[in-house]
Amino acid sequence: MRCSESVLVLTGSGPTQEMLDGAKDKLDAVTFRRAHHVVHEDARTIKAAEAFRKNDYETAGELMKQSHVSLRDDYAVSTTEIDALVEIANAAEGVYGSRITGGGLGGC
Repeated sequence: MRCSESVLVLTGSGPTQEMLDGAKDKLDAVTFRRAHHVVHEDARTIKAAEAFRKNDYETAGELMKQSHVSLRDDYAVSTTEIDALVEIANAAEGVYGSRITGGGLGGC
C-alpha cells in the first residue's frame, strides 16, 4: 500500500527528489523513505547502465553498493544475514560491488 501511495503523490514520469521533497508533508516517514529509494534507484540504474557501457566497473560497483545501502536503510527489505553476505562479497578480491536481489526480507 505504501508504494501505491507514493505513486499517487508523485505523478508524472521520472519523479525527482524535488517532487518528493514537495510531497514530503503528504507522506508518512516510512513511505517517504521508500519513495526516496525509488527516486534514487532510478537514477543509479541509469548511471550504472552508462558505466557498464563504458566498462567502468568501479563506478558500477559503487552504485551497486549504494543501492544495497538504500534497500537496507530506505526501503527496509534487507536482513542481517543478507547484509553480512553483501559485506563478505564486497570484501572479496575482484568484486566491484554487490547488493541484495530478489524479493527482499530474506525471501519471506
